[in-house]
Amino acid sequence: MNSLFTGIFRPETVAASFPVLSEKPITSGPWSWTSQKSEIFASADGWQILFAGLIENRHELLTNLHLSGNTSDANLALQLYLSKKDKFALQIQGSYCFAILNYAKGQLILGRDMLGRDSLFYTKTANGMIAFSNALQDLRKIQGVSTEMDPEALTEYLSLGYISAPRTIFKNVYKLEAATMIHIQANGTSQEQRYWSPEFMPKYTGSFSDALTEGDTLITQAIKRCFDSQKKIGFFLSGGWDSNLLLAYSKQFQTGTPQAINISFENSSYDEASLASLTAAKFGVHLEIIKAKPDDLHHLIDSIGDTGEPFADSSLLPLTLACQKAPTDMQAVFTGDGGDEMFGGYRRYQAMQWRKIFSRQPMRSILSFIQTWQESKQIPIEQRSTKATMYRFINAMTMNPADAYLSFQGIFSRNMLKELYKDSSLAENNDSAQKLFNSTNVSNICERCMAFDVLRYLPYDGLRKGELADQQRGLDIYSPFLSRPVVEFMLHLPRSYKSTIFQRKRIIRTLGKAVLPAELMQQGKRGFGVPLADWMRTVWSDDLRNIENDLSQWDTKGWFDSNAIHKLVSEHLQNQNDHSSRLWNLLCLKNWLKNL
Repeated sequence: MNSLFTGIFRPETVAASFPVLSEKPITSGPWSWTSQKSEIFASADGWQILFAGLIENRHELLTNLHLSGNTSDANLALQLYLSKKDKFALQIQGSYCFAILNYAKGQLILGRDMLGRDSLFYTKTANGMIAFSNALQDLRKIQGVSTEMDPEALTEYLSLGYISAPRTIFKNVYKLEAATMIHIQANGTSQEQRYWSPEFMPKYTGSFSDALTEGDTLITQAIKRCFDSQKKIGFFLSGGWDSNLLLAYSKQFQTGTPQAINISFENSSYDEASLASLTAAKFGVHLEIIKAKPDDLHHLIDSIGDTGEPFADSSLLPLTLACQKAPTDMQAVFTGDGGDEMFGGYRRYQAMQWRKIFSRQPMRSILSFIQTWQESKQIPIEQRSTKATMYRFINAMTMNPADAYLSFQGIFSRNMLKELYKDSSLAENNDSAQKLFNSTNVSNICERCMAFDVLRYLPYDGLRKGELADQQRGLDIYSPFLSRPVVEFMLHLPRSYKSTIFQRKRIIRTLGKAVLPAELMQQGKRGFGVPLADWMRTVWSDDLRNIENDLSQWDTKGWFDSNAIHKLVSEHLQNQNDHSSRLWNLLCLKNWLKNL
């Protein structure tokens, strides 16, 4: 995140005071705020704005509004708001959040970007003040802000590893949904307005060849817009197609020797250094390979406690390491964020298409029998293995569509939660994801899954980890696949142009074959994963035991059954099962609660 801000506003009197925070508060008319950077503030014509983030199409907007090149992003956003009013947010491509105030009207407007790349939190305190911040940990410092935990949010975290809007882990403290603005009036009333939603219709009518040509052009234009704003951009380079394709397409706009960082592991199932090296060598990129050992990442575990609320995506660890190890002269990086969601890259999209085929009798009965048999055998399976993928697929075949899709992302199932909680009724506080999935007005099952990911998984997990990883370093993170023209073009393509039961990411795959090394294109999907299962049985085994041994110290509310946790720890350490994702979830919760 480029800069943090926190502010408070009293609607009834259109006046404000300010809490004691580490930075010196700045008072400007009816509100007070604090930030690490004063340039996030601008005012004009009775309006004031706090704007934090990254405007990828900055050059284009400055030209359209006839503003000079040294105009701050805050002033640019304010001038755009005065010109377009509530439609201004759709004009900005990038990651951002904002607070806009009109003193005369007694109106406060809070908002965040189209896909939720930057977070914004808010609450109404006991004394009637509206407090807001793009860092939940700073919002908590304000007197009167609730610190009572929300059991429903806790259940969602345990189920999925993250907490989606509008909830936070705290009761009566909210996170603003992506693509949303909230208008708060002087009389205390408020109204939310969603200014963008994923739309899959009308369908693109061109051929697949036409779609390739247009997709190629839109990706190139998105990358160029980034270079118009930032002349030197590095790369977080994995062994996957997305980041490597961005590197290949960026070559024409680069000056000098580009820099890239790859996080490498000794475990070959997680190591992608050799693949990243192929592309780096082909395009003359200086690639720094950082060999991540358990000790390198272990010290980052404690920092998880400072994430505002618990978060359990383990790929946060290598991403944080990459941000920390980035050269001091690297001020901006490209990431392939959005490549899977927009281009149909997840295996779970294919699985849901196969589910439709196998859900008919007699295949459904056969799969149900296999599921019962495999559960009775309790065969230990490493979660990243092909066998584990097949087992998840078989389990999903016997579920309703919403539960089936969520099972591919899930950590603790509802039955597991009933065992984990002392009060098993808490396990039922977990239907918001199912409701969202079922309410999505998309008939094709694969596109319904994509819509769910755009609305839920991407803003609150996929993009949230980048926001958290970069808290200390302050890199500008560019994600060309998430530019509005690319996103809306991909949404409107026929599903078969993105993913079929036999092939994923057809657009990226075809474009990549023309420019990327053949060996890289022959590889399956790669993730920014960590070999947790192995490390938890060896060098991190004490951390696992302490989840159980220190239970009374971190679970002060007495939520969890010690026998259930003992079972998870012992089965994993004895290689009877792979509970690494569940134990990582609990370890992150433990460390977060310690810092509460």
